[in-house]
Amino acid sequence: MLTLGIVLIAHCIFDFYLQSTGMAVQKETDNKVLVLHCVIYCVGISLVVNAIYEIGCLQNLIIFGVLIASHYFMDGPARLYLCKGGRSPIARFAIDQIAHVLILTALDFFLLFCARTRGFTVELIQVHSVELAWTGSFVAVCRPAGIAVSKMLESARGQNSDEKGDTVHSGKWIGIFERLIAVALSLLAQYSAIAFVFTAKSIARFKEIENNQGFAEVYLLGTLASVVFAMGSALLFSYLFSLC
Repeated sequence: MLTLGIVLIAHCIFDFYLQSTGMAVQKETDNKVLVLHCVIYCVGISLVVNAIYEIGCLQNLIIFGVLIASHYFMDGPARLYLCKGGRSPIARFAIDQIAHVLILTALDFFLLFCARTRGFTVELIQVHSVELAWTGSFVAVCRPAGIAVSKMLESARGQNSDEKGDTVHSGKWIGIFERLIAVALSLLAQYSAIAFVFTAKSIARFKEIENNQGFAEVYLLGTLASVVFAMGSALLFSYLFSLC
């Protein structure tokens, strides 16, 4: 599980932080942009895997080939198929990410099985398991969780949203900071303190919540989604790095 945790951190970095919003939009219509993203992602994951397992050139080529073929298929033909199927944005996002994680999980278990026959150990990872758990949790709840929450709210808001301009921009950063605080409190096992963070946020929006039922529902959905992603990320990486 320790090595899988590092691979998932790498996935978040190379699939989200090293893929701009413009690239994410352009790759749907421009095959060159899609290929560039796949190459960046697969080179990054291959380097991380190689650093963990110290595998040979042939194994590296096989891993790179599997990664780039699967990633290209999921971000290309599979994405187009899901769009034509009329599925909601959050459903398409969830299916895409679950497929990526399943492939990485299968790859990691296969490499771990092969490596253990040569006396492979994870002592260095165990030494830094606490730091890695915090890093993974923070990496997951910023851009990846932010995109997931925005896709959940996209259909809920519809055409009724009056949040524009600076409000949208500030709302995005408020969401990031609230998830970071919730993750930190979860990792410190201070779960009751999380309620105070979201109570303070609700007080600031009290009038809007009271006067606009549509806004109240969207606000509640976004808040609950942020809590779930934050606490879920903390629990997941704590488990992967054997902290719980």
